[in-house]
Amino acid sequence: MPVMRRLLEYAASIMLYLAWTLVCKTIRYDIPWRERFEKRGESVIFAVWHQATFVMFYLYRFRRVVLLVSAEPRGRVLSNCARWLGYEIIAVNFQRDKLATARAMSKMIKLIKEGYDAVVAVDGPSGPPFAVKPGVFFLAEKAGVRIVPVGLFSPLNLKLFWRWDKYILPLPFSRVRILKGGPISPGTGTASRLKKSLDRLSR
Repeated sequence: MPVMRRLLEYAASIMLYLAWTLVCKTIRYDIPWRERFEKRGESVIFAVWHQATFVMFYLYRFRRVVLLVSAEPRGRVLSNCARWLGYEIIAVNFQRDKLATARAMSKMIKLIKEGYDAVVAVDGPSGPPFAVKPGVFFLAEKAGVRIVPVGLFSPLNLKLFWRWDKYILPLPFSRVRILKGGPISPGTGTASRLKKSLDRLSR
């Protein structure tokens, strides 16, 4: 990778990280289930819509969580930020290298079995929006863990309508409510069931 491109990506990472953390630190979070749920003693896969990742990635910083991130330039910027937030990052080019994707999934399964949680944007990395892809069920079945749907309710936000996912940026000092659906056990979930749960939680 050319040195100038690497420097630009690093500079973009710093700016995004600062903006990300500054905004998220001002937000007032309402997560009624969090304290009790975190005593569960088992790994899980948190399933979210891609549009809600701004807040979700911040909330689960420094908590032994693994993320699968695109190896494309924008993904590398996100990877830098996520590493600074304490995430275990697995970078992969989803479009070009199926073998590398399979290896990345295998590594992710291994980490989940070792006690990591995972956060999966189930309609990512590039849509279509609000369509559950099968990868989350494959991960859950192979790792032997449950899928936990998580939704974001943010009445005061900036929605990026020009993006495929209609990305949500909660406004500074606003209130955000994080809602959890019923866990879905390996081998019992369907895309329609998970979608209904995520849609209900995100209203």
